[in-house]
Amino acid sequence: MQDGPTEDISETRAVAPRVLGLLGLLASLVALALGIGVWLGIFAGIIFAGAVLFDGMASLDALIDDFGRFDPLRLGSDIGAQRALFAGGVLIYLAAVASLVTIARLMGKGQAAGMLGWTGSWPAITRTGWLLIVCAAAYHIVAGAALRYFFPEFGLWLISPGDAMALILSFVMIVILAPLAEELLFRGWIFGSLRARFSAGVTILATAVLFAVVHMDPTGFYPVAVLAPGFILSVIRERTGSVKPAVLAHALYNGIGWLLLLFTTALFVR
Repeated sequence: MQDGPTEDISETRAVAPRVLGLLGLLASLVALALGIGVWLGIFAGIIFAGAVLFDGMASLDALIDDFGRFDPLRLGSDIGAQRALFAGGVLIYLAAVASLVTIARLMGKGQAAGMLGWTGSWPAITRTGWLLIVCAAAYHIVAGAALRYFFPEFGLWLISPGDAMALILSFVMIVILAPLAEELLFRGWIFGSLRARFSAGVTILATAVLFAVVHMDPTGFYPVAVLAPGFILSVIRERTGSVKPAVLAHALYNGIGWLLLLFTTALFVR
């Protein structure tokens, strides 16, 4: 393996993954939505069986009650609402990952990893790549802070977890499952399929915009906050040929944001 030029984002390139055509991509996205519903049902069944086995459904009844009373306006003061939010997020992202892997295995004909962009070893990211990642993380943090300042209602979704359970669930959702699910979908499946038909520039821009659009929030401005990070992640995907560095980078700046939220809450909210 040879070192790449100093300006490269990655020092290696992975083997080009197998991809779907555009019609196959659209069909797979429909199947993905259906698969998420199926996997949510499976996970719900597992949770129900576990609750019955271990505590006679007492904890499950409490969680269901939290979901029934869920109100985003109470996130700052109601630990039950926080648990419901983060538990729901964990289940949805976990179902998304399971659905992506299932459909890739069914449609990939032995090349599921390639269709998801999960190919090759973990490419080493150069200093230029890390600089771009840091800049994207800084932009995301500053943009999020500006949204919270100008749109106080946006801040209701940036509440620090109030107990150990909410803390664990928020970490699993934000730092582990969200980066994995979103990168497998956007920089893996969608990016690979578009890149087989279009230029690098068109594919990078298209996936960054799609990534931003799905992060639409009540203010209508949060997609602007994630557009630059999405663009950088797409560039990393293009330059490495693998979704793995994008997953790592996404997890890192999600983790930075998560830690900053905990720190600022502990420091200023008493």
